[in-house]
Amino acid sequence: MKRKELTLIKVKNKNYFHLLFIFLILFHYLIPIILFGNITLFYHDVLDAGVVYNNVLGKFYRGEQDPFNIFLNGNIKAYYMQYLLKPFSLIYSVLNTELAYWITDLSIKITSYISFFILSKKISNNFFISCLTSCVYAYFNSNALNGFGTAIFPYLLYLGLFKNELNTKHYLIIFIFGVNSDLVSSLLFAPILFLLIYFNQKDLIFKKMGFLIKLIGLFYFSMFITSLNLLYILFSIEEFHRISFFNERPSFAQNVKELFFGIFNVPKTFTDWTLVKKIPQTFIALPVIIFSLFNKNPFIKKILHIYLFYYFIKFVFNFEFFENLGSGLYRITWVNIYFPFIYTLMLLILINTYSYKKALSFFSFAAIFGFILSPSIVPYYKQNILQNFENYNNIYTFKGYYQMNEFREFKELIKKDRVISIGLDPMVAAMNGINVIDGYHNLYPQKYKIKFRKIIANELSENEKLRKYYDHWGSRVYAFVNEPKNPNLNYN
Repeated sequence: MKRKELTLIKVKNKNYFHLLFIFLILFHYLIPIILFGNITLFYHDVLDAGVVYNNVLGKFYRGEQDPFNIFLNGNIKAYYMQYLLKPFSLIYSVLNTELAYWITDLSIKITSYISFFILSKKISNNFFISCLTSCVYAYFNSNALNGFGTAIFPYLLYLGLFKNELNTKHYLIIFIFGVNSDLVSSLLFAPILFLLIYFNQKDLIFKKMGFLIKLIGLFYFSMFITSLNLLYILFSIEEFHRISFFNERPSFAQNVKELFFGIFNVPKTFTDWTLVKKIPQTFIALPVIIFSLFNKNPFIKKILHIYLFYYFIKFVFNFEFFENLGSGLYRITWVNIYFPFIYTLMLLILINTYSYKKALSFFSFAAIFGFILSPSIVPYYKQNILQNFENYNNIYTFKGYYQMNEFREFKELIKKDRVISIGLDPMVAAMNGINVIDGYHNLYPQKYKIKFRKIIANELSENEKLRKYYDHWGSRVYAFVNEPKNPNLNYN
């Protein structure tokens, strides 16, 4: 009887670890609510792009006729939307945009936690460490706009390493998460999966080839059927703005700098908000890579070698040039989306080594608290410490960024006419239901880029940096101006 009671207590205590780390995940949402009354996030490529797309997708799902007409003078079509057919996007048709975003964000974090824990408990005998590293991965992998591909990847590796047959539960999980995964960002999951299995036990690849083909084939098939719009675009005769993507080769010194920053995942600048966003990632990547250089574990060594080889190739080809390869619908550097998993997997193996346990546990908790606090640090500093930011508008929140109340008057004034935004983010106008001719889009017709350029040609001719930014990239179709009080735009 005593033995059974002790066993029950032991299991219950282990479950407390889950509660602890899930609470730490929830803490990410609670802290900014306490500080600002709203949840904070880094706005770059989220509030100024992805969230607005999803807001319009929600209107499309609810049956609104051609809601995409609001963008770029009507030059954006429904099938340009990367997640048009993804089931997880349907939440935007039911809930308001902000709530839908945060539910998706939390779902991806929890999926990442569970998925990594299932894998980690087969690798580590320490339950606490499995929970700790799973929490790290949940934060490190968090991106509510990229679907569930990387969130479920640890589970797919678990199946590949430790299962020989797929049952009904496995088929359902693979299919459900497959249809909710982004084909573009998850395209390289198969070679990464094969490499990791091969590095762990090379004979396993040949013994389980049929099983692995079945697993990978089902996941790819699931992604493909909800990415048919992207496949249609791939074979479309229309030219998109991405054909003019071009990156100039950097200097040798800049290339060396990029090599160092890339390998150790160190912030590239110490002068803006990206430092705060990057630091928690560096708390994991930097010690993991350094300890791996001195570790003799063959699995770690093989991962490290292929990781360094990737950066060696980028260095040889020059970073910007390499990153430009495959600049149509797909870019080679999408493989970087799996680096959070690679870092966390290496962390899991290294942290089980006695000599690294204390140091890596410290860095893991430092990273978690960094992830929790980082979206709130900059707005808190501006709002409460800097004297010249007394009226600071918190652009790190939905409410602060989109200014719904302020734009209501503009909407009534403008009605169904179209606008161009000077000194303002045009996607804010679009989010408020105002028709725009400018915006931030990853996919739009090249002919529109050329046409819009005539409006800003004078401004671009006076600023070589802006000219290259628009001509060599151009996803931000903005009314760039050098002197906001005296814009030199062609209004005709």
